[in-house]
Amino acid sequence: GTLINESISTSAGAAHGQRVNPSELRRLIREAGRAPVERSTLYVERQRFTADAALDPVEALDSVSDDDPRFGSYAELTADPRFRFEPVERDAIKPRSLPVH
Repeated sequence: GTLINESISTSAGAAHGQRVNPSELRRLIREAGRAPVERSTLYVERQRFTADAALDPVEALDSVSDDDPRFGSYAELTADPRFRFEPVERDAIKPRSLPVH
């Protein structure tokens, strides 16, 4: 699938990888000599694109220019105190009972 907010490459120190527009992904795929195909999470083909980029549909994500304000950045996310890991004592964890069918 396509990740809109990806942090693996940026956390590894890359200057890129946070977000790529759909049209840019298709351009890179075509440059590699492949045909772009949109698939579902179950890998079912949703849309097959032609070799001519001019025939591609207009995508709302292609017009996003304020990446960090809209989607956030990895640096902001890791600095946000709301998302800090806090260890919990093992004894404080109460098991949940599961419904019996």
